[in-house]
Amino acid sequence: MRLIRFAQNQISDNDWSFEEVYFDRTNLLVGDSATGKTRFMNGVVNFFRLLVADRIMYSGDWDVDFEILDSKYNYKLKTIMNDISINGLIIYSEELTNLSNNIKLFHRNENEIIWQDAHLPKLSSDKTCFSLLKEEDLIKPLYQNLEKIIARRFYDDELSKNFSLGALIPDIENSLINSKNIQRLTVANIDFHNKINILKKIDLNGFNKVVDLIKTTFHFIEKADVLNISQVIPAFNVPIQTPVFCIQEKNIPNWIPCNDISSGMQKLFLLIFDTYLLRDSGILFIDEYENSLGINAINFLPDLINSISDNCQFIITSHHPYIINTIPIEAWKVFHRKGTNVTITPGKALKERYSKSKQEYFIQLINDPLYNGGIE
Repeated sequence: MRLIRFAQNQISDNDWSFEEVYFDRTNLLVGDSATGKTRFMNGVVNFFRLLVADRIMYSGDWDVDFEILDSKYNYKLKTIMNDISINGLIIYSEELTNLSNNIKLFHRNENEIIWQDAHLPKLSSDKTCFSLLKEEDLIKPLYQNLEKIIARRFYDDELSKNFSLGALIPDIENSLINSKNIQRLTVANIDFHNKINILKKIDLNGFNKVVDLIKTTFHFIEKADVLNISQVIPAFNVPIQTPVFCIQEKNIPNWIPCNDISSGMQKLFLLIFDTYLLRDSGILFIDEYENSLGINAINFLPDLINSISDNCQFIITSHHPYIINTIPIEAWKVFHRKGTNVTITPGKALKERYSKSKQEYFIQLINDPLYNGGIE
């Protein structure tokens, strides 16, 4: 899956207005602080999650192009406030067109849904057609790909939630293991320890690849494996198997549970695992990648991106000179805000001008009025 174009119309005067954006395989959102990068990224992530949610959660007016399984689609959605819905939101209009053959798969208004030229019975007005029709043969693969969105926003309690220790309900664990389905594991709302434990059971080669990437990134790590918590902390003796991903460092014989390692290492473990799960397709959003990371981990990202299939897309925010200098300028999206209006300049528009100077692109960027005058 790949996002090609994203446009969101302003619903009210208080909303921020973002220019339409065309996306590449790798996309680096740059700009001065408070220019809207994180707000924009969150808006894109929330849009995709809305499409596959049990109930719409946001009002908006979107016009988006994306590619799934070698076919390109245009999707339009408008949601509005209305007191007939439990959460006060309904779908006002929605349509999906396959751009590869110009066939409209579905379209709806407040009164009806038309699916492949057939009028459907009255259905829920607070669910998208992707959610309503997810078992249909034409929609099911689209729905499954739209689920393959991973967003890493390294603030609040994301790390503590991912690295907390706990056992899964046996029925849930057995269902994930027996399915042998990486797609289900990707979207499962469970912690890192249990996810990587299930990966080991259903795809040992994949587990070993993740471990090898971790050891390549952190050369002081000699081993990494999933153990039961009682093997690591004998006093923590519970009757249910509780997996914990552990590392063993050079010259230290004891296993170290990764909930006790630095936050920077935890971030890298998550990102390495994410990129493996999305190795065939999907979108990975990373906000402020460099926070709390050492230089070896910061340098690792461009190589990691280049090692993953072209079907996996990256949308990243960063202020770090190394990341900005290393990711090609063509992949930049430069944010500039005036009030609530945000312009987004593609890096391709800056390449010719920046190439005339021998200074690093990062230095030219921070001296560019687009950046240093980023908020008016």
